[in-house]
Amino acid sequence: MSKNTEDNRQFKYSLLLLNKYFENNLELKKILPLAIICKLYNNLPRKTLKQITARVIQEQKDDGAWTDLYESILSASFLLLVKDSVIINPIKQSQKNFLEYLCGYLKNRSAFGYSDRDRNRIPITSRILIYLAKIQWQKTDLNKTLKWLKNEWLLDYKNGIASCYKAADVLMANSIYHFLSQEYLSSALEFLIENRMSRGWGVRLKHPAGAIPSITGKVFFSLFPYRNYPNIPKNLFDISCLDKLLVDKEKYREHPQENALFWTGLVKVNKPGFQF
Repeated sequence: MSKNTEDNRQFKYSLLLLNKYFENNLELKKILPLAIICKLYNNLPRKTLKQITARVIQEQKDDGAWTDLYESILSASFLLLVKDSVIINPIKQSQKNFLEYLCGYLKNRSAFGYSDRDRNRIPITSRILIYLAKIQWQKTDLNKTLKWLKNEWLLDYKNGIASCYKAADVLMANSIYHFLSQEYLSSALEFLIENRMSRGWGVRLKHPAGAIPSITGKVFFSLFPYRNYPNIPKNLFDISCLDKLLVDKEKYREHPQENALFWTGLVKVNKPGFQF
């Protein structure tokens, strides 16, 4: 089976799963990863796009966020992606409300967690920073947030509790903001090189779960901007392992399908300049 045939099969399945989730009224955090990847692959029907957009705007809370910050950043990123495909005014107002929420959130803390009661977390902080860069937001000084992200990564790394998915999040943010020193950047890249398994990446090299589709896709995606970085092995970018992971039903049960299809789909779409 050719690579294009396998990719087409994956994106068709993403749309089938999206329709199933939407018809069963599942939460947005399960629907939106699939909707985003279908839109990027140009196989999201206009009717479905409009229905999902309406639901995203409808479910935004009065404070400007959605259920939690993970769902919020998915919702805001989806609206940004479809803003040229649907009526723009509700999307503009939704974006304004979300940005006001983020401004208030950062008044008393340096980074982001799942909610204002949660501790700061690298994945959520990185995703929000990337979103703010995409909309060219300049209303709030983000230096304290970037400093927290850098120090938190180094703390995990030095304490031996670093994970591949957090390294990927840090690298994605750094590809835009360039906040890592040479030493810090090398530590993240070397960690991913050293923790590569034969079938991809998992939490870390000796973790019992082994290679996981979503983490493998996320790491590949995070490494693309560093292709020409010194001492990066060229075979590190061999994405042929993705299809093997995706047909592994044990892996699907171990990790939500929408996350696996989202991150591996981003690698396969690989639109120049696209960041998530």
